[in-house]
Amino acid sequence: MVTPQDFVEKAIKMAKTNPVPESIDINAPYFIRYSFELQDSRMDHNRPEGRNLSIQDLEAFRSAEKKYASLFLKRKIVISTEDCLVYNWGDDSEIIVTLYHFPDNNNNAIKQPETDCTRTEEEMKTIKNKLNYLKRAMMQANELSFSDGADVNTPFYDRYTFRTLGARLIEPKTNARFYEDTATLSEIMPAFDTYTKFFNERYVTLSKGNCVATMSEETIWVVLFNIPGQSKKSNPKPKRRRTVKKKTEAVTKDNTTPTPEVNPLIAKAVEMTKALPVGNGTDINAPYFIQCELSVIGEGELIQKGKPFSKNIIGDEELAKLRKNHQRFAKTMKAINPVSTDTYTAYIWNEGKNVSVFYYNTKDIVKTAA
Repeated sequence: MVTPQDFVEKAIKMAKTNPVPESIDINAPYFIRYSFELQDSRMDHNRPEGRNLSIQDLEAFRSAEKKYASLFLKRKIVISTEDCLVYNWGDDSEIIVTLYHFPDNNNNAIKQPETDCTRTEEEMKTIKNKLNYLKRAMMQANELSFSDGADVNTPFYDRYTFRTLGARLIEPKTNARFYEDTATLSEIMPAFDTYTKFFNERYVTLSKGNCVATMSEETIWVVLFNIPGQSKKSNPKPKRRRTVKKKTEAVTKDNTTPTPEVNPLIAKAVEMTKALPVGNGTDINAPYFIQCELSVIGEGELIQKGKPFSKNIIGDEELAKLRKNHQRFAKTMKAINPVSTDTYTAYIWNEGKNVSVFYYNTKDIVKTAA
């Protein structure tokens, strides 16, 4: 019989006395994580999760998990020691227990596991595919977070959960926004990055710009951080900005059709995007923009990736904000041949393997009074 008063103590004792999974080398540093639940004086737990890490990585993971639980998940920390972390998952009847094992450093026979172990060609291909998904999801998250005119001077972070279906990336219908001070955001971002990087060896995590994203098998979690003052520090390269600006100005007044100077892939991608139907909820009789992602295959053939995103535009001020955000995305993605006109922003990225187009249907747009 287990009472609420001795629930935590017995959970820790059970975690320490249970056999270590065979996949873990007990002579090397490792962590094990249990989820315990108390129901009608009976204590149940899930199958433990864990892995070997180097001493340095285990130290980093231990520090990150505490911040991940308290600052990101908003869980109450019950116990935090050198070798154990306990926090509530829901109410007091469910807890998470993580044990950290650091072997005696004086034992020279202990082997430190390699975190960047030798992988097969198939494994490397899987990782590369996941990284491509993560980059696409991060770009989509930026578009979704700032397309509504979010104040860039207000600190917040957004959570997104994307799904993959074959080569498609299925966007989330909604996002969850959380407002925090800049100091807290600056702690959450590296904690989320480190925790997801080391928690599961099958996960692939990518941190780039204002996003941290991680992918399991078919699910992608993206956390976008808007930390005022940090975006400028992360992209301080004036030479690159001057180069991009020079290229984006090479457009004509005739904005209905791309000019001959525009990269043929971009010209083709723009025409394909203009012909796409808008999504449900977008009024085609009012100004709107539509975003399309395309893959470049073979000798310049373009294949649409995922479902296009569309949204109505209210006034020229909103249009100007959208253009500015889309041009910023191009810089973030280290775009090749970025072009921005009155009717579209488009660029090639991912080493020439992808094209992004933001087409603005501004016919009869209502001008904001001067």
